[in-house]
Amino acid sequence: MTLAVVILGEWTEFLFPDNPIAGPLASGVLLFLVAALVARHLALASAMPRPRRWRAGLITVAVLVAELVPELVPEVPRVWRRLMLAAYAAAALLMVAQVGMRVRLRIQLFLKGS
Repeated sequence: MTLAVVILGEWTEFLFPDNPIAGPLASGVLLFLVAALVARHLALASAMPRPRRWRAGLITVAVLVAELVPELVPEVPRVWRRLMLAAYAAAALLMVAQVGMRVRLRIQLFLKGS
């Protein structure tokens, strides 16, 4: 799927070289694909509900963007640093919630078996 998006982006850039929206649109599609990949992985690997899986995918994309922007922009404003910290905090809270859900599920399975 990612290869198809890259090929489509290259053809768009070749056919419309002065199009200012092609680059940001391709980046947005790739970030959406990363979120979808994380959500699909969680669908197969856990019992998380769909909204929580997509939230995890979007938090992953937010952390990726928070890591990439300081590399691309030399002087990062304080607001961006605060957003980076918020993305990391959301990712940490999601991981804690995931562990809590696993523990609760195991306790319920244990109690059913007793």
